[in-house]
Amino acid sequence: MASSRPIYPHPFDGNLASQRIPSKQLKDIAEWARENANLLVGFLRGGDVEFFYRELGGYREYVEGLKGTEFEGIEPGVDAVWKMDGVLGEALRGGLKDAVSTLKTTPNKERGWPAAKPIDPSKQQYRDLLNPYMYPILYNLTTSLENGEFNLISVRPPYKTGQDRMGCWLPSEFKISENGNCKISSYINNLTLPGQDVLFHPIFERVFMKMVPLFDHALADLAGKGWQRKRCGKAVGFTMEGDYYSDDEDGMPGPAEKAWTPPKIVTGRMLRGKTVKVVVRMEEVKLVPQDPLYRDDSRHVDGMANERIVATGVYLYDQENVTTPSIAFKRRNYNFAQDEFERFPSDGNMYYTDAAGIAPSRRDVGTTLMKENRAIVFPNLYEQNICPFQLKDKKKPGFIKLLYFHLCDPAHETTRKLPTTRTVPPQQPGQFEKILRDTKQLGKLPESAFQSILGYCIGNVITVEKAKMCADKMDEKMWAVMERGF
Repeated sequence: MASSRPIYPHPFDGNLASQRIPSKQLKDIAEWARENANLLVGFLRGGDVEFFYRELGGYREYVEGLKGTEFEGIEPGVDAVWKMDGVLGEALRGGLKDAVSTLKTTPNKERGWPAAKPIDPSKQQYRDLLNPYMYPILYNLTTSLENGEFNLISVRPPYKTGQDRMGCWLPSEFKISENGNCKISSYINNLTLPGQDVLFHPIFERVFMKMVPLFDHALADLAGKGWQRKRCGKAVGFTMEGDYYSDDEDGMPGPAEKAWTPPKIVTGRMLRGKTVKVVVRMEEVKLVPQDPLYRDDSRHVDGMANERIVATGVYLYDQENVTTPSIAFKRRNYNFAQDEFERFPSDGNMYYTDAAGIAPSRRDVGTTLMKENRAIVFPNLYEQNICPFQLKDKKKPGFIKLLYFHLCDPAHETTRKLPTTRTVPPQQPGQFEKILRDTKQLGKLPESAFQSILGYCIGNVITVEKAKMCADKMDEKMWAVMERGF
């Protein structure tokens, strides 16, 4: 009998999300931490340095071995994170910058977005240029064309941990050929104005094509538990006042079996030859001399259980006058056979989040540097945030601009049932009508017949006010889940 366990784990899977360490054990450890506030400065032995050097050598050997293959150019970052430099040539990258500039000059009313808030030129700006919370799938409101009929999309019980009952992001379909080329076979949500497909699709296809090997490796790390790699059994250290432990203490890092090994790439699980469901997002952060430091410590995973995002790709396509940005990753300690727990540094208390007062702690995975024209892909089991960065020249403004591809699980039943822009028409006011008029068949109909068809389909159109309200509520729900501890 085939196992029902998913190939690629997800942060809201019950077998991960529902585990909790017993209350008494957590309280005992918290009490111990309070009594040892002067505790523990870590240290390295000579064998540890040898271990780390050997692991770095393994990275290099693997990267060298990829030369001349379809994976040439990719490199491992921190565990299960993969990166590639030089994603686009200057001409294509310039085309992407020019295309994005049109989003800034297109009136929000024309896009079906709410009026922009007044900009304070003395404050830094975070801006979603392509926001998946705008005009998503809204249950019992959004319709999908199935078997020649429009039907309402409804949330499917049983309800799961981390499931949003209001709606979910609306993915597009990316078709990957056997030789690795990419074709976007349905529109991208919030990019449905005339000509936007011509501007954006070819460049997005090129970027995603370059990132396919990164996704293949991140998914292989997910399936092979590379994201769970643990190089030591328990924390070992010494007090500032006392003697340090001896070199032969149990739990010290270094066993060869715990060293990094490349993921096993299974041909049948590679994205080549598949049509995958992808949510596209774009954002920029702009800093000004009056507000020169970006800092956002709020960590998150991408999406909810509805979309089942298993990996995210980020491409930094443009930056100016800022220090090198990076992305920090943490993972939840779903395995509690360890004595490492996150503490508030001010008082040594344990990290409490849920109603019962207890939640798993988080373990640092590490940070991956971002730079212009670099792409990275990481598993969505990691909570992530952009680390602080600032202006280089404090007298001039600066910015970073990011393109995200959120990959829905290509091997899970939830994703197979998830509607896409192939069957869900645009929901922005006016845009659906324009698309219908531009089709060869409907555009030739008499106006009365066209209006009759339009009236039949108009239930899929969402007002700007409704779209903004739902976007805010879905975003709030996501952050509430992050803070509560799923």
